[in-house]
Amino acid sequence: MPKQNKKADQIRQLYNLADSSTRRQWQQINQKGYEFAHDEQLASDEKDSLEEQGMPTFTINRILPVVEMLNFYATANNPRWQAIGVEGSDSDVAAVLSDLADYVWHNSNGSTLYTNAINDSVTKGVGYLLESPYAFPTLGKDIFSRSNHLRHFAKHWNGDFTF
Repeated sequence: MPKQNKKADQIRQLYNLADSSTRRQWQQINQKGYEFAHDEQLASDEKDSLEEQGMPTFTINRILPVVEMLNFYATANNPRWQAIGVEGSDSDVAAVLSDLADYVWHNSNGSTLYTNAINDSVTKGVGYLLESPYAFPTLGKDIFSRSNHLRHFAKHWNGDFTF
């Protein structure tokens, strides 16, 4: 049991090291950029100031249509999976792996997850699409899933904790 506590303390220490003030500042700036792309372009004090001066407070969002068009073109078709064997005798195994990847993509609603990952990438700077081979170990199912990019931390050997 003490070994588990030591491991938990080590993980907590790494988390605290990665979750620095610089990363939290990056997270706030990232959220403002996301809100800006989704037509929340005026802060409340800016809006109040414009209203006091009798100026219009509406914005014309030219970013969101570009993001939507990029999403459409990036996700118009499902990916075509292709595994390649090392040698000629591996071609049958490669075909099975290609079919398995397509099966997992279909069962995980991969197109929707991919659209969300592309949207996150464009509006937030990074998007994640995770493949989880052990999501349901008792059922033997692989799945694709989406993850909040603000919950991921760079590995400690990466050297960049502002990721």
